[in-house]
Amino acid sequence: MARELRKSMKSNLRAIILFFIGLLIGAGIVVLFYIQRLDSLLAEREELYHANNQKYEEILGLQQELAKYSQGGEYRVKEEKIRKIVVEVNSDQKMETAIKQKIEDMLTPFYDKNVTWISNNPDLIELVLQNQQITIDNDPSTKFRIHLKYLSFFRSTLKIWVNAKSISDDGVSD
Repeated sequence: MARELRKSMKSNLRAIILFFIGLLIGAGIVVLFYIQRLDSLLAEREELYHANNQKYEEILGLQQELAKYSQGGEYRVKEEKIRKIVVEVNSDQKMETAIKQKIEDMLTPFYDKNVTWISNNPDLIELVLQNQQITIDNDPSTKFRIHLKYLSFFRSTLKIWVNAKSISDDGVSD
């Protein structure tokens, strides 16, 4: 059987050689036709690798910056607490300083509280001041009803604007 295989190979040797030469020429022609497309695909692949590496480096830089900020140091954001409360009173009477002092006394529980906590819950201050009646110098004839207009925060200062209306003993406005 091996003899027959050799004998058929010798007789068909020319056909086998022509087959392999045709295979090489066909592969060369395919490469010549598609070389431009392959070149553009390789260039695009390089661009994608480059862009991917740049994004990865940017992510690493941001992670390092985040780690630096989270460790504390000079960039750490301090929790600001209320150290000062400023009250602006809008009133018809001349007793604005006395009203201002009474309101500041009412707001003493808010000292040393976190600014973000109070700025997220401004209704707490409104509840403290809502329809409050203030008497000046324990004189029942000088009663004022307090209404909160605005409040603002600047660093550790809480600034409050209020309206004060004078009310008589029977609860009717003047």
